[in-house]
Amino acid sequence: MISNITAKSISASYEHSLIIDINNKVWSFGNNNYGQLGLGDHGKNTNKDKPTMIHNITAKAISTGGNHSLIIDMNDKVWSFGRNYFGQLGLGDHGFGTDRDRPTMISNITAKSIVSKGDHTLLISY
Repeated sequence: MISNITAKSISASYEHSLIIDINNKVWSFGNNNYGQLGLGDHGKNTNKDKPTMIHNITAKAISTGGNHSLIIDMNDKVWSFGRNYFGQLGLGDHGFGTDRDRPTMISNITAKSIVSKGDHTLLISY
């Protein structure tokens, strides 16, 4: 048991992980160099060695990519955060300086499934 969290879903990438608990809260831990933990801080020395709750969001699905993360919330909206150099967050921009360290909603998208790997993301929308 980690920090008394009862998990109903997990996703792990190379250096970070996300958990959805039984109350649909999202927890993150690991490397945070690009903001992929969604906690509003990123960069050197912001890594988390224990699960930390991402506030103000509840989720039904999560996925971790190489240095980015995605969430489907309880209303099927898709939120992304972390590295965005190649546009893997799906927010309509890319390149240096476009990373997000808090969950940012992807406009006009609802999804029933997401998967993130490496520097790309796929989703199945309604």
